[in-house]
Amino acid sequence: MKTQTCPYCGETQFVTAKQNKGYAGISRSGSATSLSQSLCLEICKNCGTVVRFFVEYPEKLS
Repeated sequence: MKTQTCPYCGETQFVTAKQNKGYAGISRSGSATSLSQSLCLEICKNCGTVVRFFVEYPEKLS
C-alpha cells in the first residue's frame, strides 16, 4: 500500500469513511442509473482534509 502524506499538515495517519448512498452515490456519465456504490473517503486524522475519493468495488464499474 502506498504511504501518503497530507498536503496541508504533513500527517501520515488517515481514516477511511463512506458517504451515504442517498447523498453521494455514483452514476455513469450521461445516465441517471445508479451504480449502487458509496463513495469512500480517506481523511487526515489530524486536520480533517479529504485526500482521496474512491469506490470500494471498482470492478463493479464495468
